[in-house]
Amino acid sequence: MQAAYTDAAGRVNGTGTPDYLDLAVGNLGGLTLNPGIYKWAGGVTIPADVTINGTNSASDAWIFQIAGTLGMSSGVQVKLTNTTQVKNIFWAVGGQVTLGTTAVMKGIILCATQIAMSTGATLNGRALAQTAVTMDANTITPPVEPIAPIAPTLDVIVPNPEIDGNVNLNWTDVAGATSYIVLRSSLPITSGNVLLATVIATVTTSEYTAPNQADGTWWYAVQAKNATGTSAPSNDESVVVHKAQIPGAEWFWILPIAMVGAYVSFRRIKRAAQ
Repeated sequence: MQAAYTDAAGRVNGTGTPDYLDLAVGNLGGLTLNPGIYKWAGGVTIPADVTINGTNSASDAWIFQIAGTLGMSSGVQVKLTNTTQVKNIFWAVGGQVTLGTTAVMKGIILCATQIAMSTGATLNGRALAQTAVTMDANTITPPVEPIAPIAPTLDVIVPNPEIDGNVNLNWTDVAGATSYIVLRSSLPITSGNVLLATVIATVTTSEYTAPNQADGTWWYAVQAKNATGTSAPSNDESVVVHKAQIPGAEWFWILPIAMVGAYVSFRRIKRAAQ
């Protein structure tokens, strides 16, 4: 724990400084905090709800370096928005941390002294202290590690063969997926050759119509995606695309040829009669 506290308390940005120094003189009530390194030479209070706001990136991180104490009022909440991950929030506190009655805290607390959780206070994260963590009817929920989604299941493609060139694809919804990558190849698609497939669309629903596909045999597969990663490809399904010809189109060629042939025959008969 000491090593983790020292690491977090000493972090700086690329210019060798914190991103925010003594923000709001240590009063975080009502603020919205974007990713970055925050540093206070004294103590910090949270008398009203505070929002930790992400950018929908898995790499978003917050480090709060507090030399003094951290006090959170009763009934106050730390709120998360835009896929902020609890595991990326660190409170490095030199003095005592006090969470008021029924307060709702989020993040990893690294305290050089004591963490005191009042009656009914909850923590989504971890409470790590050098001396003691005191509790009274409290709940601490460890952060859940986000995972990449599993592969969806692609339905059999119908109709097959496809005669209008528009291939309808449907697959199962995947929990935790925020989008789906649609793949096409002239060969069967597997995890080993997925890089050879062409990405033809990225959609947010579990269906897609691939428009105006060229004649031939095509294989399709789908991958599920979220901020953590991308799944393996789904099962692949193939379809034969054979666009129907316009009925009677051949007569545009046959009729002129037939007419020329008939004219030549007529001329021959006429000369013979002469």
